[in-house]
Amino acid sequence: MAGMARELHDTLAQGVAGLILQLEALKEHQQQNRYPQAQSVLEQAIARARNTLSESRAAIEDLRNEDTDFQKTVEELAEQFGAAGKTDCELYLHLEAENPLPQHIQHHARRVLHEALTNIQKHAQAEAARLSVVQSGSALRLTIQDNGIGFDPQKVPTRGHFGLQGFQERAQLTNSSYTLVSAPDEGTTVEFIFPLDETGDRA
Repeated sequence: MAGMARELHDTLAQGVAGLILQLEALKEHQQQNRYPQAQSVLEQAIARARNTLSESRAAIEDLRNEDTDFQKTVEELAEQFGAAGKTDCELYLHLEAENPLPQHIQHHARRVLHEALTNIQKHAQAEAARLSVVQSGSALRLTIQDNGIGFDPQKVPTRGHFGLQGFQERAQLTNSSYTLVSAPDEGTTVEFIFPLDETGDRA
């Protein structure tokens, strides 16, 4: 039950946060009479709303092994992030087609990417971000970097900061290596190394 509650919280929090950012971008495009860009953001917001509804239903029904295209999902996340217009996003993506990622790893990796990008949009004030997703042998490495204002990880209160807490929980669930490096005015780097040897929890 706790696992389902966590997934439902993350799904709704990430989805709604993303929608708010996209609607803010839509408003700005309209105010500047940039109607083609506004239309593009509107279509992406509709797609995000539908996806959030679908994932929320899946979480409620405790469906963990959803059949999705991981590469397409990563590309769409990067595209939606860049379309918000606040931060330039560079994506480097390398997956081994002959070695499909386990479904539970795809699930947790999507959540990490979504949460990290949402944090950049909400807090970092970054001009640029780099997203690297690399599958190599027995591991999937996710690295999300930004050149924003950064923060002192030691001074972030635990209460109310579900994103950072969620990173730690997902690392434990998947037996992953998780690091967060940040400092005021020096940007932030989040890195996950997911093992692909089937030893991780499937929650």
